[in-house]
Amino acid sequence: MRVLVARLEVLGEMDRRGSIRFTIDGDSTLRDMEGRPFDVHVEDLSRTGLLFASAQVFPVGTVISIGLSGGGTHEAKVVWQQGERHGCEFFMPLPRSKMERAFQGQAAVLAEIEAALTGRVDAGFEDEPDPEPPVRGLRARLAAFFGRRSPDL
Repeated sequence: MRVLVARLEVLGEMDRRGSIRFTIDGDSTLRDMEGRPFDVHVEDLSRTGLLFASAQVFPVGTVISIGLSGGGTHEAKVVWQQGERHGCEFFMPLPRSKMERAFQGQAAVLAEIEAALTGRVDAGFEDEPDPEPPVRGLRARLAAFFGRRSPDL
């Protein structure tokens, strides 16, 4: 008889909808259905929803659109509100790719792209000694292209 033993570690907490919630503690912009922007503070995020705090009160049932820095903009509905805190449920659960990028920040996303491109280019030079990948300095070129000369890019 064989016994399989596995250990699963989850970096987050399970919510009532069965999704793992990750602490975010980051700022974002929310838009109401008229397109008006509101600054909010996102406390946590899961595939199915998020928790944000805002001085502006959004009643239960309010439909919003919120930017998930690096993970795109997504529509949700406020399902509970208590003081400044608002619990929202996404209309469509976030795909894994969006969850991985949400709130990483631009520098992390660019580093990920550069690493992936470098790996692809390096794979093509396996037989050659010490290649110089054409993606060297990609981060600086992308930053210049987008008009950002910030050292954190």
